[in-house]
Amino acid sequence: MANLKTEITNLHYNRKNAIPSVFVPFLQFASIFYDAITTVRNFCYDKKILPVIKVNAKVISVGNITTGGVGKTPVVAFLADYYAQKSGSGVCIISRGYGGKLDNKKVNEIKVAGDIKSDACYAGDEPYW
Repeated sequence: MANLKTEITNLHYNRKNAIPSVFVPFLQFASIFYDAITTVRNFCYDKKILPVIKVNAKVISVGNITTGGVGKTPVVAFLADYYAQKSGSGVCIISRGYGGKLDNKKVNEIKVAGDIKSDACYAGDEPYW
């Protein structure tokens, strides 16, 4: 039997080859807890129980419910180039660094003002790109 990641990917992209009888009920059950946790967390932010950290910058978040291969990274690169040229000021791209060897629990600078500080092996291919 394929591993869990493969089965979830099959569920996501190709329902014919997936084993939904095993994973769908589990994911439906887990989604109850996910919903409860995110509802409580959002409530705490709304009521100022949890601190909101404001940054002195404009923020654009690029995401998609679909994982991998839908063009998020090229869109981020386009937006970064566009706004860097339009504003004449710095642009910062924040990434989790998926696939890299660097510790993604702390800030790792990959490129600063044209100076490359890490390679794709350590940063991950998308942050390096």
